Amino acid sequence: MNWLYKKFLWFWGFHLDEDPDITGDEKITFMLRRQRQRFGIWWWPWAVAWMLFPVWLFLHILEVGRF
Repeated sequence: MNWLYKKFLWFWGFHLDEDPDITGDEKITFMLRRQRQRFGIWWWPWAVAWMLFPVWLFLHILEVGRF
């Protein structure tokens, strides 16, 4: 079960114990940069989808158009 937790942290951009250069002074920009490095080009579609999801949800709740 510990491996699942580590994969979850890795996915969201947290540093792992194996990274000796991390001092503990984390900021969200560091996490996003690390996440973008880990996923490469696939990070952009994933990030855009997460930004558009609240818009889709809002329009879906209001039953606007075909949403």
